[in-house]
Amino acid sequence: MLTTTKHRPYVSEIFPTRLREPGIAIGVASQWLFSFIYTLTNPYMVANLKYGTLFFWGAANLCIAVISYFLIRETQGLSLEEINAQFDGTEALLAAKLGNEEGETRREGVTHAFKD
Repeated sequence: MLTTTKHRPYVSEIFPTRLREPGIAIGVASQWLFSFIYTLTNPYMVANLKYGTLFFWGAANLCIAVISYFLIRETQGLSLEEINAQFDGTEALLAAKLGNEEGETRREGVTHAFKD
């Protein structure tokens, strides 16, 4: 799951309303699980791999960064309706409702285009 820099799950606005509570629960549970696994395995890794532990976690973070950059959509500055439209594939319908045929929404001086 995605997390913010403050180590809180970033899942609350991605799920539709009817799935929001279970989605947040799964996000929090997975974060706790992976924190437990990291805490449990890291001392053994440091004892056996020495500086290789640094390279392992660095490579894991690099992979996550690349995957996040290319596969996770940016939702900053979008309303919940716009986020739902992006994930439901109804961008054209939302654009028509808003009266904009190009699929762009102007909000607080920022233009967000619905493009994959």
